[in-house]
Order: sequence, then C-alpha cells, then structure tokens
Amino acid sequence: MTYEEAISYLDSRINYEKLLGRTYTIQDFKLERVAEFHRRLGSPSAEFSVIHVTGTKGKGSTSAMIARMLEESGKKVGLFQSPHFSYLGERFQVNHVPCSREEITKLVEEVIPVLEQIDVDEKEGRTRWGHATWFEIITMMGLLHFRHHEVDFAVLEVGMGGRLDATNICRPMISVITSISYDHMQQLGGTLSEIAYEKSGIIKPAVPVVCGAKEEKAFLKKIAEIRAADFYCLEEDFFVKNYCLEENRFLFESFTPEFTQEDYHMGMWGRHQADNAAVALEVMMILRKKYKLSLSSEALHAGIERARLPGRLEHLAEPKNVILDVAHNSASVDATIQFLHEKYPEMKKHFIFAVSADKEWPPLLEKICQEADSLILTEYLMNMRSEKADALYDYCRNLENSVKIEKCATPAQALKMGMDIKKSDDLLIILGSFFLIREIQDILADKKV
Repeated sequence: MTYEEAISYLDSRINYEKLLGRTYTIQDFKLERVAEFHRRLGSPSAEFSVIHVTGTKGKGSTSAMIARMLEESGKKVGLFQSPHFSYLGERFQVNHVPCSREEITKLVEEVIPVLEQIDVDEKEGRTRWGHATWFEIITMMGLLHFRHHEVDFAVLEVGMGGRLDATNICRPMISVITSISYDHMQQLGGTLSEIAYEKSGIIKPAVPVVCGAKEEKAFLKKIAEIRAADFYCLEEDFFVKNYCLEENRFLFESFTPEFTQEDYHMGMWGRHQADNAAVALEVMMILRKKYKLSLSSEALHAGIERARLPGRLEHLAEPKNVILDVAHNSASVDATIQFLHEKYPEMKKHFIFAVSADKEWPPLLEKICQEADSLILTEYLMNMRSEKADALYDYCRNLENSVKIEKCATPAQALKMGMDIKKSDDLLIILGSFFLIREIQDILADKKV
C-alpha cells in the first residue's frame, strides 16, 4: 500500500470535519464502538500515561505546553491534536516530531483487518454500532503510533466536545478543561450549560481535574465532586498575575502542593496564552504532588518558552508584519483583538477573513469591523463547509461602519489584495478558520505572492 492509497482508504470513511451541520448524538458517535475497536487493537492506551484535554478554546496550546514541559523533563511524549495544517502526521507527534508518511501507511495497514472485521460484524448483525468514522480511525492510529514508539506520556486533545469524543475511551492521569464558550453549537448545544455538560464528559472517577474555565465553573466542580475527582481551578487554586505584554511573561502562583510563585516567559503570544500556560503548569504541579514525578523548574520554564503551535497569533518572518490566527469563535476573536489593540495600538490593521458556514460568524465580523482599517472577505477551497464570500460581504455592507470592505473568490486572491493594500508599517491579520490558515500557508510556501 502506498501513502496515497492509505489516505484514499481513510477518506472512504465518513469525516464529520468536512460535513456541515451534522448533529452530535449517540446515534453518530458511539463510544462502545470505539472501545471495541480499541480493545481489538490490544488497548494501546493502557501502555502509557494519558493526560486528556478539552475546552472551547486554548486546548491545543495547553496540550502543546504540557507535552513540551514533559519532553524537556526527559520524557518521551506523544501529542495527539486536530486539525492538521500540512499533512495528517501532524496530528500524532512524538517529542514534537510528526508521524511520517511511511508510518501512516503502516498504521493504516495495521488497522484495516480490525476495521474489516468490525464491518463484517455490523453487516451480519452481531453489532448495532455502525461503522467507524474517519476521526475514530485517526484516533486509534495515534494511540498505536504512541505504543510503537513506547512513549511515557500521551497528551490527547479532544476533537470536539468530550463526552462522545473518540479520545474519551482512555483512562487519564489528569483531565483538563481549558475554557467554556460558544462554538460548535449545532453539535454541542446552544447554551453554555449544554456545552459544559459535553466538556464535563471527560471527568473520570477519582481522576484529578484542572480547570481553566471561568464560565460554568460551579457546574464542572459539582460533576467532579460527584465523581470524587479533585478539582483545581484557575483563580481559586492557581493564578496568573502581573502579565507583561511587552515581554510576554507572567507570574504563576499556585497552592499545589504548597504555595509557589515563579515568573514565566512564553513562546506563544497573548494574555489568553498566560491562562493556558497556567493550566499547563498546574498539571505539572499535580504530577509532582500526586504522582511524585520529578519535574525540574528549568524544564518547566523551557517547555513554556519553547512550545509552539502554528496559527496562534503566528508572526511571519516573511512577509513582514503578517499575522496568522485560527480564531473562529467569539471568545477567541476577542482575545485576538485585545492582543492587537494592546500590542500594536498605532498600527493600521487590515484583515482577511473566511469562516465555516456552521459557525456563529455575524458577531465575529462585527468585532473585526470595529478594529479594522480594511477587511477582505473570502472563502477557502479545501473544505465544503466554507461560508460564501458573498454572504459575508452582504452582511458587512449592512453594518454601520466606515471600514473599507472587499471580497475575493479565493484565499490566494485575498492575500495578493491584502499585500497590495498593506503599507510596509501596517499589519495584515488573516483569521477565521484553520482551513483558511492552511491554504494561506500553502500559498506562501509555494511563493505565489
């Protein structure tokens, strides 16, 4: 089997990341099916320690920081994240090295016999679980990859929600909830309470919980109490103090296991990343206290400073003064705009924006229009979920603002227009979707601008 054949096999499975408006129910997402799939593969997650991370925003950055601190401490660490930017292997890394194409091909060959038997069982009526989805297969491939590399730890980022996510068949050492805000409402519910319920599904009996969520905190704490899980919460048990934007550093204060204060410099920009870093650091405090893991202060500092993720307020070296950001919900756009307003108050700001049609995008455009000097609306080509540029443009034209608004049929055209509009000392900010950032990265890599 070639790598292309392996990808084609995976693409033959239903992929909810590419479908618009699909519900999030036990009819579609069955943990019994995933658990059986996992069991038939020899339960790979039982062979390493798991840290499980969910949240509306910040879960990717927090997962990356946790993994990097453990790696700097001398551990072999698997990191499972989604979505990917350039190619599939980015989703399961070992010590921040992506899975190779050759390894992906072998993993697909390894799971095919198990999948085919599961399909036969379903066809012949021995099960009533339905067929494994693309994400479920990818999750199992990631766990197999970590087992093959004999990792000490795996940091598993939830794909969506938590309760019904394929990663939720694992038994973690620590469960992490980074935030609760509005996103994926069609799938997770239209209220913060409903969204919090789905996120709380990763809380396991007697497994410590680190919570960075400021909303629905009481509900999450109650679920932890019911499940006899120790609960450590931002702004109650650990704190971010004295954040300095110019130096991108903050003071971390924790009472786990005893009072601790240390100053940390971050590799990822923004006040919101200080909250994510604090959550990641509190996980380290619990690993020290409860699990007696040896974690030096030097390793923690190095991990926070060296952790990186593409598309998180990513400043490009070339072209100059271009920022890529995957902000795609109201809370994340707020954080982006706050950063831009504080860090670059005098610079003119030009935006390129595209978004998935199933997102609640009108409030995002309203926020951007209040900050932008110009706005270019486009749509990405790699995923059918993209909202049409015409719809975005028509909405903006009805807003009461003086922002110059343009529209382009493709991200490549939008980027060229943005670079033409932007003067050398202006900022160009590209945001709204992982898919948009992926296409922009490909365009820049091909040097088409």
